[in-house]
Amino acid sequence: MQVHQLAASVGLSLHHDGITGTEKQAVADDYALRLSEGVAAGTARLNDLLRPFSSQPFALCLLTNMSLCNTTDSDPFTFFVYNPLAVAHSYTIELPIIAKNAAVELANGTAVPSVVVPFVPVYSQPIANAAPHQLVVQAHVPPLSWLVYHVTFPKASSSEESTKGWDVVTESIMSAENEFVRVEVNSVTGSLVSLTNKATQTKLNVTSSLLYYQAYGKQGDSCSSGAYLFHPNTSAVHNLPAISGHNCLKTPLLASCVFQFGTWGSLQYKLRAWDHSVVVEWTVRYTGFTVVSF
Repeated sequence: MQVHQLAASVGLSLHHDGITGTEKQAVADDYALRLSEGVAAGTARLNDLLRPFSSQPFALCLLTNMSLCNTTDSDPFTFFVYNPLAVAHSYTIELPIIAKNAAVELANGTAVPSVVVPFVPVYSQPIANAAPHQLVVQAHVPPLSWLVYHVTFPKASSSEESTKGWDVVTESIMSAENEFVRVEVNSVTGSLVSLTNKATQTKLNVTSSLLYYQAYGKQGDSCSSGAYLFHPNTSAVHNLPAISGHNCLKTPLLASCVFQFGTWGSLQYKLRAWDHSVVVEWTVRYTGFTVVSF
């Protein structure tokens, strides 16, 4: 019953307005309340199931995107990864930590590929108590199974990798690659330039941008853009301000590049050693427009 409550809460919040944030404030508050109650019930049931494996209660890290998680501050700590698929799958686990070094092992003592990298803030305001580093772990889990991972913080660790920038192709183009994919980005605009499938040597030229529509708004007009109503004042789209800075790093397990668009938002590209595609994440900060599209 506790798990059903969580599943029902998540299912309800997957309404298209719940995902985009275009619902009314009262509805958003109701979503938040239902999700909070569902998470509490699900966490209680999770601890019931995992109690035979640990004397300490388990908690969910719901603010890892802000580099906040109280349970990962302890030394050592343990986390579980469950694979609900009928085939083995590699998951990327990113956990905020304070330490600069970390070692990750399975319960049988097998070392697990991992790397510690600096946390790059994507919000305009500093976040109190945010962990300065992120632990990136490759969790390869058998089908319909779960694995236990133990993390310790030694003074020196195999995860302490030297970082460097992306490879320079031309004055304005940088590249990164793994065994499967090669990606090029424009360091001036933040746009993708090309993606290459290394197995087939297929190269695709790409252009990407963050754009926004100017909202239509008039006092007392029921057609003003707002909750449940997307109404731009024209069909024209506008570019975000020019890039105010970027931070690119590369380690044997992870290549990432973050572009900051002033106080408006950020765009981040990630390519892990086991990825068959490039991960693109964008964060909107400024709320003076109706929608941002990628």
